Amino acid sequence: MSSLDKMARLILENPNITVRELARALDYAEEKSVYYWLQKGGFAGIRGFREAVLRGEYQVNTFEYTPRPSEDLVLKETLNHAPGLRLVPLIKEINRQGEVVLSREGILIFWPGAYRKDALAFRCPTANYSPWFWEEDLLILSPGVSLTDGSFVLTGARQEARLARFFFKDPPSGESIPGAAEVSPSDVLLLHPVSGQVLSPQPFTILGRVVKLFRDFV
Repeated sequence: MSSLDKMARLILENPNITVRELARALDYAEEKSVYYWLQKGGFAGIRGFREAVLRGEYQVNTFEYTPRPSEDLVLKETLNHAPGLRLVPLIKEINRQGEVVLSREGILIFWPGAYRKDALAFRCPTANYSPWFWEEDLLILSPGVSLTDGSFVLTGARQEARLARFFFKDPPSGESIPGAAEVSPSDVLLLHPVSGQVLSPQPFTILGRVVKLFRDFV
């Protein structure tokens, strides 16, 4: 579910909810993250978005991946006998707002130890990122994990997913280093992983940092 959809559902539950309360409910460190997603969705502020939601002009996409009943029984049995196995939602495509649309099928991977519940899977569609990433590599992303200079990230822009190297224009101060959901595009620089060229300055969304890679060698 997209960030705007989550905000819309919170507004439907409480039409008087404030920006501060929205940020707290979505685990954003700062209120500016709320305004960032509103701007990405084409809304000038919370008032216009609230009115669109309450009037039904903004349609909430309520789809979340849930296994079919038969799948659910098999998965529960499998996961009970193999605690390191995780079912990760798979990214199907990027919509016009640069947000994730999930496939109805998840990816079962082996992930022992601490598991990030916000993880998403993405299949690399091209060989243009070699040698860093090969075509058909399975990448695991986390929108919430802290970003550092040189991190590999997946971005979404105009129905296109692109991998990039991430750099802060000005390194953040203090101990709190933001995750993808808290970063403003104006504060960062994105470079092509191979050529090092700056990605074209079009509206984009940082969907998450690459935290794992699964690759077939044959």
